[in-house]
Amino acid sequence: MAKFRTGQKAYADIEDQLNAVVNHFLDDFYNEVKNTTPVREGRAKRGWRQKGKYNITRGGSQTVMENRVPYIGILDEGWSKQAPQGMTEPAFRKLSKRRYRKRL
Repeated sequence: MAKFRTGQKAYADIEDQLNAVVNHFLDDFYNEVKNTTPVREGRAKRGWRQKGKYNITRGGSQTVMENRVPYIGILDEGWSKQAPQGMTEPAFRKLSKRRYRKRL
């Protein structure tokens, strides 16, 4: 267990660890959703974008994941035989079973 000289140092270390764990989860979620996106021509899979990193110290700056392909919504509702459960819910269920710790 780490020893801290001040409460501020301890608080900063906790923030760093929280940011690392949340960003690790978000990166894995992005990759899982992208990998489970059904492919006919590849447009939906190529359409995924991830912008920004989560940071609790900057007013909770956000990570944005988006796909502007017009039919991504119906794919996520399970209209494809390749992904009958969609992409986002199965990815979240799979990753929620993992234990996330700070990457060293």
